[in-house]
Formats: sequence, C-alpha cells, structure tokens
Amino acid sequence: MGCDIHFHREVKINGKWEYFGEFKIERNYRLFSFLANVRNENKLIKPIADAEDDLPGDVSGMMRFVFNSEDNDYYLHTLTVFDYGRIEEFYNRFDGFIGETGDHEYPEHYVGYLFGNSWLKDFGEQFTNDKIEDVRWIFWFDN
Repeated sequence: MGCDIHFHREVKINGKWEYFGEFKIERNYRLFSFLANVRNENKLIKPIADAEDDLPGDVSGMMRFVFNSEDNDYYLHTLTVFDYGRIEEFYNRFDGFIGETGDHEYPEHYVGYLFGNSWLKDFGEQFTNDKIEDVRWIFWFDN
C-alpha cells in the first residue's frame, strides 16, 4: 500500500491566517522522509520534523474544513506543521539533500513553485496592499 501527502499552505495577513491552497506533491518517499520522517525505514535521511504536531488552534476556517473533511485514515500518519523556521530549514537544506541522495527528480523550478516563487515575508506584495506577515505549511500522510 502506498503513502501519499496532503500538503496545504497558509499565509498570515493582517494578523489572521488565510488558506493559500493545496500543493500537489507526487509520491516520493525520500522527500517524505526528509520532510517528516515518513517512510524513512533505513533512517538514512535526517528529517526536518520528527514528531507529530497538532493542528494549530488559529488555522483558517478553510484549513479546518479541509482537515476535518478528509478521510479519517490520515489520523494514522504524521500531521506536521512547518512554521517559517522549518520552511527556512527546508530551503537551506534542500540542495544538500539532493546532493546526498543523488536525486535528480527535483528540477529547480519545483522548489521555487513549492515556495510560491519565494516564500519570503515580502512575498505579500504580489497580492494586495497588505503584506504577508508569516507563512506555514500544514501537511499529513495517508495510505
């Protein structure tokens, strides 16, 4: 049985978290191991996150709806929240991760798209006059 990821993004604008959509990530167990220690059977990859997180209490209404409407199977898998610090760690370690694994499945634009073409805090200028104050990724896995 395979394992898939459900990967969602939120941005904080004017002090409130807003749902920013789901990103479709193809099944790749090395990436899953790197993100959250999922399917890291040989423990060869040092994950960014290693423990299950809880759904933050301040998630957007849409994020809570999406999370609660999913099949209950995801409760068997790691719910992970990447705050800005974890996202930054992902970004800083990603090139090294590719080098260590010899994985050529990740073209350069893949990471750029995952970050919304730069998940830096000034990314908000592309939206409205409001600035994005923070970003986070919320994801979980199912079989």
